[in-house]
Amino acid sequence: LREIGFIAQDVEKIVPTAVREFTSLDDGISIKMLSKENLMPIAWEAIKELKRQLDDAKAEITDLKDKVGV
Repeated sequence: LREIGFIAQDVEKIVPTAVREFTSLDDGISIKMLSKENLMPIAWEAIKELKRQLDDAKAEITDLKDKVGV
């Protein structure tokens, strides 16, 4: 079984608010984890922007086809 996902340190460079850091009380080791609650609204806005771009591209293709008679 192969798992895929994100590395918190990589995401932190782009969206710092999507990463939380926890320090173990036992050994003091610090780990970083993704906060899905903070990442989802950003992902949703990105999806909406990509949809707008796709719709614009489709409209432009339709206009170009109309101009050349296809």
